[in-house]
Parts: sequence; C-alpha cells; structure tokens
Amino acid sequence: LLRIAINKKKISISLRKRNQFNKNFNAVLKKYQRSLPNLKNLQYKKILNMQKNINMKKEEIIFYNKGKLLEGSTTNIILYANNKFIIPRNNYYSGITLNYLVTKMPHMFLRQDISLKKLGLCKEIILVGSGKGIISIASIKSLNWYRTSTIMYNKLLNVYEKLLRE
Repeated sequence: LLRIAINKKKISISLRKRNQFNKNFNAVLKKYQRSLPNLKNLQYKKILNMQKNINMKKEEIIFYNKGKLLEGSTTNIILYANNKFIIPRNNYYSGITLNYLVTKMPHMFLRQDISLKKLGLCKEIILVGSGKGIISIASIKSLNWYRTSTIMYNKLLNVYEKLLRE
C-alpha cells in the first residue's frame, strides 16, 4: 500500500504490505467524531492514541456519536439488514473503497442514520478500507452483537477482489 500525505510543513510517503487479519475480527465502540469528518485530514493524534489500546490485526475501533454509528478508525462501516447494505447518512469520511463499492452496486446501498440500538437487526457488519480491504466483524461484545452470516461479506469481497485485478 502506498500512502502519500501532505500538510503545510511536510510531505509523508510510506509503503507497506497489506496485513493479514484475524477471521474473528472484533469491534470496539468509542464515542468520538472526527473534526471535519467529510474531509480526509492528518489531525488524528487522538485516534492513534486510541489505537494503541487494541490489536489492530484483530480489532477495529468504531466511532459513534449521539447514539449513531459513524465509521471505523481506519475504515468505513457497512451494515447488512433487510436485504440492503446500510451506510451512515453523514458525519464520516467516505473512503475510496466504499465509493467504489457504492458505484458498482448503487441499488444495494441505503444511506441512513445507524442507531446503536438497532444493531441487533443486522446480520452482518462489514468494514471496508484501502488498508484493511474487506473485513467481516465477528462481534461487538459491549453490545452483545454477534454476526449471523457472512454471505454478503463474501459478495463484497468478490467485488473488491475484481477491483484489485483491474
């Protein structure tokens, strides 16, 4: 993965291999919303400090605010319920991978507020991002939520793998 980041004082270029992630990938909830969430920015020292407390190969921090899910600390979040992929309505940065998937399957995606209270209705929670690829969340233990399917995860993974071959 090639990452280029620019701010007023420096240009940062990094190259790294994509990690292999645990099949029983879990999520940890944190009440937090990025400043200017619609813009990609480098003001993420607070997020980096949060990430020090978890194993990033086995867990992702999912941010929420006002009882609504927003995004992962390094990913976008997709829920699968009622035969639709559901993504947050607003207050998050929509990454390249998510935009690609929405473009390829626009009829399958619904933008709406995602209430923490309604997560029990979701069969699958999927994380997407250029660094992690496509990941199925096995559980969010603090909410006693556990996935009941990986069918749609596998569908998204197939679409994503086509992207990598293009």
